[in-house]
Amino acid sequence: PFQNNDKDWSKLKSCTLEDLLIKVLNRYDSLNQVETKLDSICQESTEPELYHQTAAVLLKSLMSFYENKN
Repeated sequence: PFQNNDKDWSKLKSCTLEDLLIKVLNRYDSLNQVETKLDSICQESTEPELYHQTAAVLLKSLMSFYENKN
């Protein structure tokens, strides 16, 4: 779990976008699962509306990867 502290941000910044995409694709079998997880994260955030907008962009970006995965 991401704790929003310096250690977690440092670890996140050390990952490439490709690494992060691979981790998402390996962890979640469907785009629907990713959407559910992102929605949960948004609800727990301090600015849910802003996070929902970001989540929507991420989901749109991931869509083609999941289409090609199956």
